[in-house]
Amino acid sequence: MKRLEAGFAFGAAALALSTLGTSLSMTTQYLLLLLGMLLTGIVHGAFDALIVAKRSGRTPGAAFYLIYVAAVLAMLALWWLAPLLGLLVFLLLSIHHFGAGDAMTRLRWAEIFARGGALIVLSAAGQAQATAAIYDVLLRSEQGAQIVSWLASDLVVRLWGVGFLLALAALISKATALACLSALELCCLALAAWFAPPILAFAAFFCGSHALRHLQRTASELHPALGLKPALWQMLKDARLIVAGSLLSAFGLLLLLAVDSQAWLLSSVFVGLAALTVPHAFFVDRPIKR
Repeated sequence: MKRLEAGFAFGAAALALSTLGTSLSMTTQYLLLLLGMLLTGIVHGAFDALIVAKRSGRTPGAAFYLIYVAAVLAMLALWWLAPLLGLLVFLLLSIHHFGAGDAMTRLRWAEIFARGGALIVLSAAGQAQATAAIYDVLLRSEQGAQIVSWLASDLVVRLWGVGFLLALAALISKATALACLSALELCCLALAAWFAPPILAFAAFFCGSHALRHLQRTASELHPALGLKPALWQMLKDARLIVAGSLLSAFGLLLLLAVDSQAWLLSSVFVGLAALTVPHAFFVDRPIKR
């Protein structure tokens, strides 16, 4: 429990700090994103096979890896053939995946929408031009402004606001340190989504909040008798080949930044995340029956 309290406190601080980065150059913003991806973002999905093994009581066989790779390739194909549909699928999946892991009250769906939808809805409303530019690159067209207008419409923003207020009230009413820190982080997330540059807000949330807490929870689930550092070290050893591949991909992204190919970097990060999120969310977010 103390680990998660520290995780929420760190996430709140990272999100709050991201609002101070409005004057940073795009190169610096991408560098901070890649640093976060290198430390927690990419690595946090490297332990999916270990989680499946723990929950099912057996080592995943070839079928697990075939399904995993097939899901990644299917998402990549969808994004290539129908980028708008691929983006919409990714946004919907992200709302659930980013929100579900931290939902802790009976108003679960309000929490999921408030936390998972904050970056998507509020970045479109508060940082419309920068967000539209990102969508233009991802869609390989000039549809970003239209997407932003949909996401920032009065109906969507008001629905998010209702979810936010319900989630905040439910968290505060629990009157526990963990719930109050979750409420604080949710408020910082809303502020970051509205005021911070979208790249920085995403980096702070994905790397400093979501991925970090996923690593904390995974360590507790896989090695409950160990402290955090020994558990993480054991996880790294157990999944060393996948971790190594993850780190190599992060260094590949750094090379794109080094050659000043920001459009390719942006596409590689978000399309790659979209593809990996499909099997990651499927295997991690759903309970596995023994």
